[in-house]
Amino acid sequence: MPSAGGDSVQITRTGGHETRESMDGLTLYFVALTALGLKSVPVGGGEEKVVLPDVRAGTWDITREGVVYLGDENQAGVRPIMLWNPATGRAKQVLEVRGQINSNGRRVFAAAEDGSGYLWAQRELSEVDLYMIENIR
Repeated sequence: MPSAGGDSVQITRTGGHETRESMDGLTLYFVALTALGLKSVPVGGGEEKVVLPDVRAGTWDITREGVVYLGDENQAGVRPIMLWNPATGRAKQVLEVRGQINSNGRRVFAAAEDGSGYLWAQRELSEVDLYMIENIR
């Protein structure tokens, strides 16, 4: 619904989760819980499009320069923080993260509006103990 009042307008057609507006107020970004990919749609409505197909829920944010997101972890256990510029359609790596980051659909990543800092939830230790119990009655 417009802030000045009036009728509500449906913006997304396939559902939307983690909805965020671009800094210029023209674009709405969102993800689906059931599939990978960051989508966008004009704020006034229009066609949805996938802009970053590998982005997972909980691993992205908006800055003045564009969309910042956690890339996939490589074999060395390093995960890049990427910055995608919507004007050029190009992404560049801005930082590397080491350690286990599991979003499972929860928000585990945030960025400062000016891009000066990033915050993420990282697991340092994960343990599981197994016990074998015999002769239980």
